[in-house]
Amino acid sequence: METILGTFTGRSSVARVSIFVFVCLTAAVPAVKAVQLREARVTQIIKDVKLMGAQGGQRSATVSDDVREGTAVRTGSDS
Repeated sequence: METILGTFTGRSSVARVSIFVFVCLTAAVPAVKAVQLREARVTQIIKDVKLMGAQGGQRSATVSDDVREGTAVRTGSDS
């Protein structure tokens, strides 16, 4: 056991461990992909909230409305 522990002492082992951690983190970054949201749901309405469709239609939002791609959310100044 002393032989194994003895090889990991000193400055060179700190450098090796640092390089190893850096390589592991660098290799893991491409594996983590950001998920682009395609839809949302209205959970709360405060004052004036409207949903605007792609064709320009506008209506008041209600709780549990789905907001999908192509739909905009417009809020009043105090909302």
